[in-house]
Amino acid sequence: MAKFVALVVQRQGDSKFASDIIRDLTKQIFHTDSSHETIGIKNIAKFLSKLSKLSPKAVYVNIACILGFFDCEAYLLR
Repeated sequence: MAKFVALVVQRQGDSKFASDIIRDLTKQIFHTDSSHETIGIKNIAKFLSKLSKLSPKAVYVNIACILGFFDCEAYLLR
């Protein structure tokens, strides 16, 4: 999924697609009780890690959304 998002961002030349996905992920984590969903949290952590390697600008633009993960209970997202 991260490769696909990075490819779309690269071809469009704009990180709006990645921004939408990152915002949706952060809303999902912070607005639901996801503390018991370790598999989902692991997948989100892997996705963000891969996306930051493939398309760092797309992640940097959304750093305000990602900073909330430092207060998250799940240590994988910190």
